[in-house]
Amino acid sequence: MWSVLGTLISGFLLIRDFFGYLLPGAVLFGCLALSIDVQRFVHDNFGTADWLPRSEWAIAAAVVGACYALGQLLASAGYLVLDGIAWIERKHEEKKKARDRKQIETKEERAARQRKLTADSLYFRFRYPSLFIELDRRDTIAVFRTGLTMALFGSVALLPDFWLRAGTFIAATVMLWVSARARCHVEGFTEDTIAAGVMAAEAKMPPERRGVSDAKPPAEEESAAAEAKPKG
Repeated sequence: MWSVLGTLISGFLLIRDFFGYLLPGAVLFGCLALSIDVQRFVHDNFGTADWLPRSEWAIAAAVVGACYALGQLLASAGYLVLDGIAWIERKHEEKKKARDRKQIETKEERAARQRKLTADSLYFRFRYPSLFIELDRRDTIAVFRTGLTMALFGSVALLPDFWLRAGTFIAATVMLWVSARARCHVEGFTEDTIAAGVMAAEAKMPPERRGVSDAKPPAEEESAAAEAKPKG
């Protein structure tokens, strides 16, 4: 059972790479291919280079690698934009709390809270990995939306038709708002998942075993489950 669970979790990593990076990069690469003659561009600039791939399989692998690299750049740019949006929202919330004379979270307190959230997430992911399957699914969707948003913005400058560029820009703007909300949703769902892990530990549920199909956990693991909740 747990070997199947481990395979499923590993599959999520591949799905994240495909939807989060490769597919958005392919969207931008496709728009680039529509805007220029790729074959002529490669022939004019690299036609005499012996290191260029010649077989169809090698060319396909090079295209996949280029799309994946583009997807990484798009995701990085998207995170920068979303961080800026989160900063603006946080400053607005701080001003609102200041008007209402409420306590404002300091930079050090925010960093400490984030470190504890990360530590708890890693701890309970190790003990109860099945709890995080739904979180991984939602996080993969959020990463895909972020990369696709940046791909659409990049495509605005590459598409040949004005109305197509205008429609793409509107779609990218809407997707930017959706991506920002999805990121907030994932952050909230992460806290909910950790809370579920705390409940499982308090209920003395034994940690999930890996690589064993039909074996019961040893007695020492059952007794250690009572101390599962991390301190602090």
